[in-house]
Amino acid sequence: MLRIKLVKSPIGQIKRNRATVAALGLRRVNQAVFAKDDPTVHGMVRRVRHMLEVTEVDEAEALRKPESEPKPKVQAAPPAKPEASEDQTPASASTKDSKPAEKPAKKASVKAKSPAKPKQAASSKPKAAASKPKSKARKD
Repeated sequence: MLRIKLVKSPIGQIKRNRATVAALGLRRVNQAVFAKDDPTVHGMVRRVRHMLEVTEVDEAEALRKPESEPKPKVQAAPPAKPEASEDQTPASASTKDSKPAEKPAKKASVKAKSPAKPKQAASSKPKAAASKPKSKARKD
Protein backbone atom coordinates (compact mmCIF):
# COMPACT_ATOMS: atom_id res chain seq x y z
CA MET A 1 0.00 0.00 0.00
CA LEU A 2 1.06 3.57 -0.66
CA ARG A 3 0.30 6.54 1.58
CA ILE A 4 -0.03 9.57 -0.71
CA LYS A 5 -0.10 13.03 0.88
CA LEU A 6 -0.74 16.29 -0.99
CA VAL A 7 1.90 18.80 0.16
CA LYS A 8 1.57 21.46 -2.53
CA SER A 9 -1.63 23.04 -3.82
CA PRO A 10 -2.72 22.17 -7.36
CA ILE A 11 -3.84 25.77 -7.87
CA GLY A 12 -1.82 27.22 -10.71
CA GLN A 13 -0.99 23.82 -12.16
CA ILE A 14 -2.11 22.68 -15.59
CA LYS A 15 -5.55 21.15 -15.85
CA ARG A 16 -4.15 17.67 -16.48
CA ASN A 17 -2.20 17.72 -13.20
CA ARG A 18 -5.19 19.04 -11.23
CA ALA A 19 -7.30 16.21 -12.64
CA THR A 20 -4.65 13.65 -11.69
CA VAL A 21 -4.56 14.90 -8.09
CA ALA A 22 -8.37 14.72 -7.95
CA ALA A 23 -8.32 11.20 -9.42
CA LEU A 24 -5.99 10.12 -6.62
CA GLY A 25 -8.70 11.27 -4.19
CA LEU A 26 -6.85 14.30 -2.85
CA ARG A 27 -8.82 17.48 -2.25
CA ARG A 28 -6.93 19.52 0.34
CA VAL A 29 -3.32 20.23 1.14
CA ASN A 30 -1.95 17.88 3.86
CA GLN A 31 -4.68 15.33 3.12
CA ALA A 32 -3.45 11.75 2.88
CA VAL A 33 -5.00 8.77 1.09
CA PHE A 34 -4.02 5.14 0.80
CA ALA A 35 -3.81 3.50 -2.62
CA LYS A 36 -2.87 0.10 -3.98
CA ASP A 37 0.71 -0.35 -5.07
CA ASP A 38 0.12 -0.95 -8.78
CA PRO A 39 1.48 0.51 -12.04
CA THR A 40 -1.56 2.72 -12.63
CA VAL A 41 -1.13 4.54 -9.34
CA HIS A 42 2.64 4.74 -9.87
CA GLY A 43 2.05 6.49 -13.21
CA MET A 44 -0.33 8.99 -11.64
CA VAL A 45 2.08 9.67 -8.79
CA ARG A 46 4.95 10.13 -11.22
CA ARG A 47 2.93 12.73 -13.17
CA VAL A 48 2.39 14.94 -10.10
CA ARG A 49 5.33 13.89 -7.89
CA HIS A 50 6.32 17.54 -7.30
CA MET A 51 3.08 18.05 -5.32
CA LEU A 52 3.04 14.78 -3.38
CA GLU A 53 4.77 12.98 -0.56
CA VAL A 54 4.61 9.20 -1.02
CA THR A 55 5.51 6.54 1.56
CA GLU A 56 5.10 2.81 1.42
CA VAL A 57 3.11 1.37 4.34
CA ASP A 58 1.76 -2.03 5.29
CA GLU A 59 -1.96 -2.76 5.10
CA ALA A 60 -2.38 -2.81 8.88
CA GLU A 61 -1.38 0.86 9.08
CA ALA A 62 -3.71 1.72 6.22
CA LEU A 63 -6.66 0.27 8.15
CA ARG A 64 -6.02 2.48 11.19
CA LYS A 65 -7.86 5.74 11.72
CA PRO A 66 -6.69 8.20 9.03
CA GLU A 67 -4.74 11.18 10.33
CA SER A 68 -6.30 13.64 7.91
CA GLU A 69 -9.83 13.07 9.20
CA PRO A 70 -11.56 16.44 9.58
CA LYS A 71 -12.21 17.56 13.12
CA PRO A 72 -15.88 17.90 14.11
CA LYS A 73 -17.15 21.44 14.01
CA VAL A 74 -18.26 22.85 17.34
CA GLN A 75 -21.30 25.07 17.20
CA ALA A 76 -21.55 27.97 19.61
CA ALA A 77 -24.52 27.96 21.96
CA PRO A 78 -27.10 30.67 21.30
CA PRO A 79 -26.89 33.63 23.68
CA ALA A 80 -29.03 33.21 26.79
CA LYS A 81 -32.09 35.44 27.01
CA PRO A 82 -32.47 37.38 30.25
CA GLU A 83 -35.45 36.17 32.26
CA ALA A 84 -38.08 38.65 33.36
CA SER A 85 -38.34 39.03 37.11
CA GLU A 86 -41.66 39.34 38.93
CA ASP A 87 -41.12 43.09 39.40
CA GLN A 88 -41.00 43.74 35.68
CA THR A 89 -44.03 43.43 33.46
CA PRO A 90 -43.57 41.62 30.18
CA ALA A 91 -43.75 43.68 26.99
CA SER A 92 -46.94 41.91 25.89
CA ALA A 93 -48.80 43.01 29.02
CA SER A 94 -48.73 46.73 28.26
CA THR A 95 -51.52 49.04 29.35
CA LYS A 96 -54.50 49.61 27.09
CA ASP A 97 -54.01 53.39 27.10
CA SER A 98 -50.64 53.32 25.38
CA LYS A 99 -50.60 53.60 21.60
CA PRO A 100 -48.56 51.22 19.47
CA ALA A 101 -45.35 52.71 18.13
CA GLU A 102 -45.74 54.09 14.63
CA LYS A 103 -43.33 53.13 11.94
CA PRO A 104 -41.48 56.00 10.30
CA ALA A 105 -42.71 56.75 6.80
CA LYS A 106 -40.38 55.71 4.00
CA LYS A 107 -39.07 58.43 1.77
CA ALA A 108 -40.10 58.08 -1.81
CA SER A 109 -37.06 57.77 -3.98
CA VAL A 110 -37.20 59.63 -7.23
CA LYS A 111 -35.15 58.24 -10.06
CA ALA A 112 -34.49 60.31 -13.10
CA LYS A 113 -35.53 58.38 -16.16
CA SER A 114 -33.39 58.69 -19.22
CA PRO A 115 -35.22 59.51 -22.43
CA ALA A 116 -36.10 56.48 -24.49
CA LYS A 117 -33.74 55.89 -27.38
CA PRO A 118 -35.39 55.57 -30.77
CA LYS A 119 -34.98 52.19 -32.40
CA GLN A 120 -32.79 52.14 -35.45
CA ALA A 121 -34.49 51.10 -38.65
CA ALA A 122 -33.14 47.97 -40.27
CA SER A 123 -30.96 48.90 -43.22
CA SER A 124 -31.28 47.16 -46.54
CA LYS A 125 -27.50 46.68 -46.81
CA PRO A 126 -26.12 43.27 -45.88
CA LYS A 127 -23.89 43.22 -42.83
CA ALA A 128 -21.17 41.07 -44.39
CA ALA A 129 -18.68 43.93 -44.22
CA ALA A 130 -19.13 44.21 -40.46
CA SER A 131 -17.96 40.64 -39.86
CA LYS A 132 -14.55 41.18 -41.49
CA PRO A 133 -11.84 42.34 -39.11
CA LYS A 134 -10.44 45.70 -40.01
CA SER A 135 -6.69 45.82 -40.37
CA LYS A 136 -4.94 48.82 -38.98
CA ALA A 137 -2.63 50.38 -41.48
CA ARG A 138 0.49 51.77 -39.94
CA LYS A 139 1.44 55.27 -40.99
CA ASP A 140 5.08 56.18 -40.77
